[in-house]
Amino acid sequence: MDLWWQDVRAKLDRQPALAVREVPMDASLALAALVDRSMRLQVTIQDGHVLVADGARSVTVELRDLKPAAVR
Repeated sequence: MDLWWQDVRAKLDRQPALAVREVPMDASLALAALVDRSMRLQVTIQDGHVLVADGARSVTVELRDLKPAAVR
């Protein structure tokens, strides 16, 4: 992630309406554990926090802001 961000940051910074957020590796691995052939997920997003649940398990994701969108 860090290498990718270093490579594209200058280009993406020129897009004021674009926000870039990172899903931390531990959360990414926890989300991967929810994968199932017939999965149905519920997602709640509030104040930069994401909760993903499959009915039996849930994963909380705290997104890391790499580039916030410009406020208009």
